[in-house]
Amino acid sequence: DIAFLQKVSEYRMTKSDHGFVLNNPNGFRLSLFFKRREDGIRRVNQTFLDLLSSAGVNVVTISIETTNKRFSRKIDWNDYPVSLLRELCERIRVMGMKVDVYMMYGFPKQSLDGFRRDLSIAEILLDVVDQITWHPFALLPGSTFYRKYIEKKGMEDEYRELLNRGYNAFNPQDRLNFSEVSIEYF
Repeated sequence: DIAFLQKVSEYRMTKSDHGFVLNNPNGFRLSLFFKRREDGIRRVNQTFLDLLSSAGVNVVTISIETTNKRFSRKIDWNDYPVSLLRELCERIRVMGMKVDVYMMYGFPKQSLDGFRRDLSIAEILLDVVDQITWHPFALLPGSTFYRKYIEKKGMEDEYRELLNRGYNAFNPQDRLNFSEVSIEYF
C-alpha cells in the first residue's frame, strides 16, 4: 500500500540504503497507476511511479489475468485501453524497473476465442514488458468457482484424490479443466 511504500522510500533516503529493494510486490490495484483528468480521461500517474522507484521496487507486476469480464472485473477495458497499458509499461521500464504482466488461462467455460483475445493483449504488450507470466486457473477450496464446479457437482472426493496424485496450479488435470479449451492446447 502507499503508506508502506512511503516508509520504505523514506528509509532508503535517510539511510542512503539504495541496496534495499522491494522485489516484485504484487497486488497493486491497476487504478493506482493512473489518474483521471478533469475531462475524464485516464493518464499514467507519474507520482505513483516515482514512489515505486524511490521505494526501490525493481519489478512491477501488472495483473491483467483475463480480458473476459465474466471472470475478472479488475479492468474496465473502456477505461484502460491497451494503448494506455503500453504507455504505462514503457514508462516503468524507462525508470529502470522491470515489468511482468500476469495472465491466466483455463477459466471455467473459457472459449478458444476468449483465450485468443487474452493472447492478443499479451502479444500487443510483448515488446514493452520484460516477461509475461501465464498461470493456469486453479480451483481453490472456498472460492466461488470451487463451490460451483466441485461442491455442487459432488466432486470433493475426486478433487482430493487428484490433489493426492499431484494436481495443483502448475500441474493441471483434464478432469478439473472446465474450460472449452483442452489443456494440451494451452
